[in-house]
Amino acid sequence: MNINELKQLLSSRTRLVALPHVSNLLGDILDVQQMATLVHENNPQTRLIIDGVAYAPHRLIDVKAWNVDFYGFSFYKVYGPHISVLYGTKEAWLELTKAKAGSNHFFIPQEDITYQYEVGCMNHEACAGILALKKYFNKVFDQENTNEEMTRDKIERVFDVFSKLEQSLTECLVKYLLTKPSVTLLGSKSYDSLIRVPTISFISTKMLSADIARVLHTNKIACRNGHMYAYRLVQALGLDMNDGVLRLSGLHYNTREEIDKVIQILDSLL
Repeated sequence: MNINELKQLLSSRTRLVALPHVSNLLGDILDVQQMATLVHENNPQTRLIIDGVAYAPHRLIDVKAWNVDFYGFSFYKVYGPHISVLYGTKEAWLELTKAKAGSNHFFIPQEDITYQYEVGCMNHEACAGILALKKYFNKVFDQENTNEEMTRDKIERVFDVFSKLEQSLTECLVKYLLTKPSVTLLGSKSYDSLIRVPTISFISTKMLSADIARVLHTNKIACRNGHMYAYRLVQALGLDMNDGVLRLSGLHYNTREEIDKVIQILDSLL
């Protein structure tokens, strides 16, 4: 979605806008700050909630700079345990409190936000597992003391390293796919790290996505085919819902040798 498309959808009656920061199928990065400005200028009472699940593994989250009302992602996407997190501004949470929107037991005060919205018992083992992220991030700098204090500045530098490592991998794979006449690359054709992350999906006129995936699996290449829960997107693209797209998802710990292997296999198929 671009800014003009969103502008046409907004009105004085709009109360909630929900958008993915990155499409988990296309890999394109949405300009969240620009969207937030548009949404709040149209109606200051409209709340903007962003799904950051596909963005969080690749780039640093900055809710204050973006001026979003809610932002959610899962720690397993940033190399931690399978537990989610939801940020909200004080104003946005107070709005829900006044509306008594919490879904937990009736005897739990609406003002007790964490208790009201953390339905059920917390996974304490997973909460403890979040602490391991500090060791992992410190290892990015090859620091012997993996328990060294984790600061915002250090986290910024960690994700800068992630982005630089992913850039060359994205460029290599995108450039290759664009040379194949039988391939349609979905999403941006750019490999600029400000425009897309290395979540790369495509279809081919030569082979079904499922058949490409089977060959890659045989060669120990992790990938998926299908709609990846982006059901309406695949439907809008007019693709077969079962076969869908072939998706390759790169990360900072992937190597150029691994990407070269993927390209070598794809070249024999496409």
